[in-house]
Amino acid sequence: MAAETITLGPLDGVWVYLVQRLADSGELTDEYVLMVDDAYWGRRIQPAQFRPAPFTQEFVMGYRLEGQILHDSQPQEEANVSLEVHLETSEGDEFTFWDSEEFNELVYSLEKATYVTGTTVVAPIQTAADGSWSFIVPRGHGAIYQRPGDYRDDTAETRNQPLPRSVQQILAVYRGRKVPVAEGQPAIINICSGALTIHATAGAYVRVGILDDAGQNYQVPPSGTVQVTGRPVGEHGIVQYRRTGGDWDPSWGCPRVIATVAAGQTTELTMAPLEHYSPEDDLVCGRVYERMGVPAAGIDIVIVDTETAEIVGVAATTNGEGFWSVEMPPEGLGGDLYILDSKWGSIPVVGSPYSDIVLGARAYAAWIEEFKPEAWRTGSYGHHNFQHVEAAVWVRDNDTDDTYPTVAAPYGGWMTEATLPKYAYISDILQLLIYGPQLKSYAIYVDGECEDPDFELRSQSFTETQTPPGQFRAAGYYPERKFLLGGKIKGNLVVASPDRIDEDQPEAARVGLEFGGLQPYLELRQIDADTTGFTDLLCPYCGGPAQRDPGAAVPRGFCLQCAVAFGLPTAMDCRSYSRSVTLSANPDSRHRHCVAAITTNRAFQRAIDYHWRPDLYDETDYFLTQSGPGQPTNAPRWFVKHLDEVADGKGLGQFNGDQSPSFIAGHDLEYFGNLAQIDRDLGLAQFKLAFAPGYVLPMELVVEIDCICSDDSVETVTVTVPQGSSGPTEEQPFGDVVPLSMVPKLAAESKDEPYPGSGLYQAVTDIRLVEPEEAPGCRFTVIADVPFLAHPGGVLVERKKASPFALQLSPPGGHPHIFEDAVGQLFLFDVVERDIRMRRRAGLLAEWDAPRWVTSDGQSDYPWADKDSRGRVILQPTTAIAGRRYRLMVTSLSYPMAFEHNGLLYLIGYRSGAQYLRRSADGGESWLPFSDSEIEKQVGAPSDAQRAAFVKMETQGCRLIVGIPNYPHIDIYVSVDDGESWKLDSQV
Repeated sequence: MAAETITLGPLDGVWVYLVQRLADSGELTDEYVLMVDDAYWGRRIQPAQFRPAPFTQEFVMGYRLEGQILHDSQPQEEANVSLEVHLETSEGDEFTFWDSEEFNELVYSLEKATYVTGTTVVAPIQTAADGSWSFIVPRGHGAIYQRPGDYRDDTAETRNQPLPRSVQQILAVYRGRKVPVAEGQPAIINICSGALTIHATAGAYVRVGILDDAGQNYQVPPSGTVQVTGRPVGEHGIVQYRRTGGDWDPSWGCPRVIATVAAGQTTELTMAPLEHYSPEDDLVCGRVYERMGVPAAGIDIVIVDTETAEIVGVAATTNGEGFWSVEMPPEGLGGDLYILDSKWGSIPVVGSPYSDIVLGARAYAAWIEEFKPEAWRTGSYGHHNFQHVEAAVWVRDNDTDDTYPTVAAPYGGWMTEATLPKYAYISDILQLLIYGPQLKSYAIYVDGECEDPDFELRSQSFTETQTPPGQFRAAGYYPERKFLLGGKIKGNLVVASPDRIDEDQPEAARVGLEFGGLQPYLELRQIDADTTGFTDLLCPYCGGPAQRDPGAAVPRGFCLQCAVAFGLPTAMDCRSYSRSVTLSANPDSRHRHCVAAITTNRAFQRAIDYHWRPDLYDETDYFLTQSGPGQPTNAPRWFVKHLDEVADGKGLGQFNGDQSPSFIAGHDLEYFGNLAQIDRDLGLAQFKLAFAPGYVLPMELVVEIDCICSDDSVETVTVTVPQGSSGPTEEQPFGDVVPLSMVPKLAAESKDEPYPGSGLYQAVTDIRLVEPEEAPGCRFTVIADVPFLAHPGGVLVERKKASPFALQLSPPGGHPHIFEDAVGQLFLFDVVERDIRMRRRAGLLAEWDAPRWVTSDGQSDYPWADKDSRGRVILQPTTAIAGRRYRLMVTSLSYPMAFEHNGLLYLIGYRSGAQYLRRSADGGESWLPFSDSEIEKQVGAPSDAQRAAFVKMETQGCRLIVGIPNYPHIDIYVSVDDGESWKLDSQV
């Protein structure tokens, strides 16, 4: 029937669907289209119109990104390449996510008898022997790398719809360098690729440095030209000078300049001729620079009487070039020359007849890779790289507390924007003369934490060894070690569902997400920032890449590196696991995120607090084991023990039907928070009943449990414990649990404190048996739904570690319903976080009232309401497909909603991003045509894939009213011509 080929390479294992068109009568036709639908590669439908068979289609589900890494124009093999992807939503928001992040290769540890993270850092994208790299990314509708022009199909209707999210720019990143990359636009990064041609005085010396470091020394040959190759892109400071007998010759001037080196280019410059100043003359002069190559204008050169410790006067002031000069009178100046400046400090003028002084430097950067401040080494077992965090690094003056922000240096690393003074200002002249000039002390802060409490700017000596006079002639600083920038948020996400998570998803279950469904490639966005992360791309153990393609030896969603290391394709499950880009660790605030589930159809987004995230990475005997449930290898699993496995094992409380009283008091969450092994804030938890390993409950129980809310009030919960509930076994390693509440976690935390009906508690005070009267052999323990919770205000991102979380997403809600009462009032119901709210409107000329919450149990959906004969609103909260009790299956429309009025049946349903209306006079056997002979009319656009609200009013002109779910709004459309045309009335 059809051949499915991918021009970028065959895509093995992707499902290709044959879609057959239905006629208006419901009969199958002989016209078809083909559809590829894949969670990673996205969705694509071809051809644009249904056509008769046979025909052949070629699907291109991806596009190729490629580039090359060079060092000084030489190819670099096995170079790590990361991708920085800039996304834009249809609402105009911009986000950035990182792909192909660097990770640690696995090495075997004899000490731990397992594989651990080694010191070699690799990335999923690495260069070949010729320095080239290539990576195919998905372009289908809903895919991570979908571009603005990549649509689900080629119909005009589809192309007029905005994309929920699309890629605006992709940057290839290598050692802090970023270059745009796109299909047909290779990214070439050539570091240390520039050159300098310096024309100077033969026999003199030139020193060439990067930023404000000491630099390399070159003697100018007889040709007068010096070639310096392999220079990184950015500013280079150059100074020309002479030596006599190995020391700097102060009779020759030495002006400094700044040259900018561009990638792949040679920067040519001519140094000014050296000026000779004879010691026998009466002229004393010099140059003063703020930093390398930046003249300091308006600096006074003062005369200090060394005997009286007084300032005699001002000998000269620097001009715009930083130059000063003074004629020496026969009787002398009456003292020594100094710079005494409140900003730049107190510095003696060294050198006669010519002096060269650099007052300060821009601090803290280095182009050499080993100095790049992006990584943190963890002994011999790890080398964790973190991408840049904007404004996360700054320098503080230890004397004045002034702070100096930093910016990214063009050759990698960071540098201060401003120049730091090298010397302190000493107002007491006598103290200056006794103790000499004093170096200023600075501290380097990374994410609010001091990394280097005391450093001083260095000197640039013109001799082979550092000499005291040389200390005054230049300044510079760069740290000879790496710094960790920020931390990472990482963990698991599932979509709320009553279904149990089992050993097939151990990475979700390990953090306490025991209920929910897996949805691949969920997106995690940070609120008030432009960062985002995706699930199903990274391994929770080694950080390596998850398999993205179907049909491979390693199943999709499992780690490629762990599969090789442990010799098992399913060694490490990455499904539902996510990691965000690096976050700045701000000690004054906790981080919040917006979770967006971007699918091949539409997106739903929820702004949430990081409420449900236990910090799981405390490696202690009490809280971690190295072999979690469902783990087929001996790799550490970081699975936290539950409360009944900690301390005395009583958990939050126990029930034993063989004892009297049957309740055995346990502890509250404060008790567990005070344990020495816990170093974080504990919040509230949803509770559940757990059973001992190998135990089976002999009968059904109904119990009442008194739970303590956040305000110390008591809420009594009635729980039915099914017969046969059992603890963990070899066949079922997780065992059964019975939750006290099925309220989804996002719905629970959205309620106001003390969270009534949400299942959020801090302790249990009693358990009473309701049925039967006695329960011999019955026992269970109350534990927390998530082993330990962080503070409800969010998680504090810590440096040098990742902050794990567990997050259960609620469905997007919506499901609106609308009805009219006898006096023309409209009542609109919809669902938000599994609770139903109601709005009222006195008539079409009135405004909608503020919403009122109808339910608060977090378990409601698909509302259906009407008024009875006594004028009371009757709400039925769980009708899946409703319409005056009509239940119709319409094959070409999803989520149908029916309504009957004066013998006419109206039907509205969803298809391809919009709602469509039909009418029937014979109960749906056939459909009435509209004025243009079509049997259906589109009502507004776009629409979420949900049921719409619909009513035909008995009053006010018998208008048709439709509520279109279009998150975060419900769009109200009105028709005055029985569905022929529609007008947007309001958004609620």
